[in-house]
Amino acid sequence: MKKSVVILEINNQSMVRGVGRYTQLLKQALEGYTTEESTLINPFVNPILWPTLWMHHATRQIGILHDTIPLKFPHHFPIGMRGHLHVVLHRTYILGLYNILVTHTQASKNDIVRFFNPACPITVVYPGVAPLGASQKPSHMLPPSTYLLYIGDVTWNKNIVVMASAVLKAGIPMVVVGKAMARPPHPTDPWQKDFRTFSALIQDNPLFIKAGFMPDAQVRWLYEHSLANVLVSRDEGFGLSYIEAGSVGTPSILSDIPVFHEIADDAALFVDQNDPASIAAAITRLAHDTSLRKQLGSAAKKRSNFFSVNRFIHEFRKLLP
Repeated sequence: MKKSVVILEINNQSMVRGVGRYTQLLKQALEGYTTEESTLINPFVNPILWPTLWMHHATRQIGILHDTIPLKFPHHFPIGMRGHLHVVLHRTYILGLYNILVTHTQASKNDIVRFFNPACPITVVYPGVAPLGASQKPSHMLPPSTYLLYIGDVTWNKNIVVMASAVLKAGIPMVVVGKAMARPPHPTDPWQKDFRTFSALIQDNPLFIKAGFMPDAQVRWLYEHSLANVLVSRDEGFGLSYIEAGSVGTPSILSDIPVFHEIADDAALFVDQNDPASIAAAITRLAHDTSLRKQLGSAAKKRSNFFSVNRFIHEFRKLLP
């Protein structure tokens, strides 16, 4: 008898835009799908949080572990004694409940092996990125005719202070989009230390437009009309904005780190993420070199086609019995 695939319902406020989109995509890929064995999928295995799965509920259990960034940079992501206990629980018991762990990139897989070395296989399945839909011009926020775009979170790994310093050097406006951008930084949260510095740096500066959350149609319009998508993170599990920008032919300025070379191949302008002058030089170069901007945008569009929803569905279903 065929059995339905069960996806755990995760209601966790720590899920950011990329994880939320991934969970939606997973539900779309497996809705109504049946398998030979009972199968349970946990779409958000986070080793620093209290486990969401404590026992075997199905013959095959698959966990999605998005990244291990807080463990790689403990000084910038303090997790406390409770967080360390959760990590030990995952390392010694919880990850053993899964038949397969899935992650987004080979770079993330390497990190998972380094920190946990689980007994079960770790499979890389690149996320599919759904189209953003029809473009809609924002009604409440119109950027200048030439602007850069940042879409993402505000944690230390996003490197937003160095990014802002580079924008100030280049003198080209930037629209910053994200749910966290719409709120003031928490005054004491150590995970928001960089956000506090960033907020002070851009306060009352006309070069920066804080857009907060925006619907997909307006996000697409911003991508389409921007000079470049800027993602100069210190580390990432994937790189959603690169794929989204590329899907509409917008070039990206990316950090020169392994995960972005894996995702973008050579279809981006790579910079030293620790050097504002390097980032500013790349911004200025794109602003003045129309031919390069078109070349990189075209290459990014071709590269983004690899991360299709259909390919993700096909690859993920291969993991099911």
